[in-house]
Amino acid sequence: MESKYKTIFEKQKSNKDAIEILVEKELYTPAVQILWTITRNSIFSFLERRKIDFHSTQEAITIFILGQDSPKKMKCIYEAYTSSIISEWDEDALISKKQFKIFEKSCLLIQSMMIND
Repeated sequence: MESKYKTIFEKQKSNKDAIEILVEKELYTPAVQILWTITRNSIFSFLERRKIDFHSTQEAITIFILGQDSPKKMKCIYEAYTSSIISEWDEDALISKKQFKIFEKSCLLIQSMMIND
């Protein structure tokens, strides 16, 4: 079991390193995509640990949103999810440094929701 967690940790570290490199090169759109992948996978794991079934990203995000206790948290998740969809599917989408920082802050807040639960 230890090797599984070591592999997960190494993958997370390499993703964070990739985000750092992309941000240094001012490539914020792919940085958003990688950061969202990390956040989305954390939400999936969170729901799975609680034995909550879901069959799509949209369903998982909806379940996670509905489990929050404040409209501010719900809005944060919704906005991060929406930004990730736009950055992934709109080939012309360009995320600015300011938008990335807001997105990054949202993802950190989402992570803290799972830690504090």
